[in-house]
Amino acid sequence: MGISGYVPFFNNASTVLDAVDSLRCQCPALDEVFAIDDGSTDQSAVILESAGVRVLRQPANLGRGAARRLAMDVSLHDFVLCCDATNKLPADFAARTLPWFQDRNIAAVVGLITDPNPQGLVSRWRARNLFKAGVPRIASKGASFITFGTMVRSSAVEAVGGYNDTLRHSEDAELGSRLAAAGFDVLGDPSLQVYCNIRNSLPQVLERYWRWYAGKD
Repeated sequence: MGISGYVPFFNNASTVLDAVDSLRCQCPALDEVFAIDDGSTDQSAVILESAGVRVLRQPANLGRGAARRLAMDVSLHDFVLCCDATNKLPADFAARTLPWFQDRNIAAVVGLITDPNPQGLVSRWRARNLFKAGVPRIASKGASFITFGTMVRSSAVEAVGGYNDTLRHSEDAELGSRLAAAGFDVLGDPSLQVYCNIRNSLPQVLERYWRWYAGKD
């Protein structure tokens, strides 16, 4: 049983190598790790390639749907570990997701994003309102399909037609709706920590809040 891992990025020079390294440091090791450059104009791709990372470059900034569709299309294995360029995963993340997939209806296992040390008003607001810090959770099906730190069953994604490559946001939510309609489950496991590795400005936090909770509609 092989596992692929990828990080999509767009102008994330300050954090993208940490995200990729958190995939390269998984134990046991992933079978392949690569990154998708969605038309960056900074040094993100150069930084990764200098560190020996395989980078697939899109010809322009085509958006989140196109980047994720490309990643899923080129992944060699049925299990695909996704990590956003501004996050990083603990080394045992992949291994701890796999037992859940004994249930063949499970299409994805989603971790819990967290800021372990929020500093300042904006970071504290983000932790409380965007990341929902402090809200009691248990591992359960019916979670939102969101791939900031998530193990995905590629065959389930393929069965419902894959990512919509025309979407510039809400690509996960739209695909999640099709997975649910096809009878697949998404499981959220709050014990699987996803560490946010960047501070956001207030406009960035509000944009993320809209995209996560309202953008699809």
